[in-house]
Amino acid sequence: MTAEVFEKVFFPLEVDDGYPPVGVESLNAKKLGNGKFQLDNTPFFIEGISLGDVVSVDLIPDSDERYWFDEVLVQSTNQSLSIILIDIKRSDEIAQKLKTFGCYCEYGEFGNLKMLAVSVPESCNYDDVFEYLEKLENADVLSFAELAIG
Repeated sequence: MTAEVFEKVFFPLEVDDGYPPVGVESLNAKKLGNGKFQLDNTPFFIEGISLGDVVSVDLIPDSDERYWFDEVLVQSTNQSLSIILIDIKRSDEIAQKLKTFGCYCEYGEFGNLKMLAVSVPESCNYDDVFEYLEKLENADVLSFAELAIG
């Protein structure tokens, strides 16, 4: 049995007026062979990308097995959301509620930004997730963006 190999795939980002706060985001990915990788986590900033997508890559010149994203070959059925937490005290509550919907959440800090990267699988009722987040956004608890919605 062959062990799964995971690498980082790097995605260049366009920074406009300080956002996003990073110029490159990296995602873990399972190496499938022939320059193909399956993404193994959810982006905070990358639009059009979701957990489970199969992507092609280019080897970064003069690097030791580091890869630049090239294109999406097969889109997964997962959807991606990015949340900026405004009321930090509610971050655990928000993550737990999203998990009850069936979402997968990753927490990240980027300077002063406290964020959640959220993967919404096909089995979730996206309308319920959206309604919950919209209510919290209207109450200035968080701000969210739809990165990849199918």
